[in-house]
Amino acid sequence: MSNDWEDPQNDGGGVANLRKNYKKAMERLADLESKLAGTVERERKFSVNEELAKQGLDPRVAKFYPADLGADSESVTKWVEENHELFGYRSIADEQNTIKTTSLTDAEVRGYQMQQDIAAYENAVQMDLATRLKQAESEEEVMHVLHTYAPPTM
Repeated sequence: MSNDWEDPQNDGGGVANLRKNYKKAMERLADLESKLAGTVERERKFSVNEELAKQGLDPRVAKFYPADLGADSESVTKWVEENHELFGYRSIADEQNTIKTTSLTDAEVRGYQMQQDIAAYENAVQMDLATRLKQAESEEEVMHVLHTYAPPTM
């Protein structure tokens, strides 16, 4: 007589099938976790590069940015202010103080300020669309770059 609770497809390997499915699920989980970690790292690197470019620094300075610090604007700004003397960065306030203590005419000060603006613009342009697209490693990143890109303005 047949038992209604038994599965006709069950060949007696229930525990073995569970183990095999568990192993597959764990392998998939490990694969997804490694992909997530890679994506998080690329997003962090992109954010730090972008923040450094906004600060007027060469994005290559990011390789010296500590991994244990956040990638948000405040963390990057604080790190730049603490370490500015290491890579020759001067804050805008420092430059304005330098201008005020010199004996330059107003026209010379405006010319100097225009030079500083052009230098800052050139640093921002270094992270132009082509560079950001080259750094993108997946279709999602390319789409993110295209959706968020706005050319620098002066």
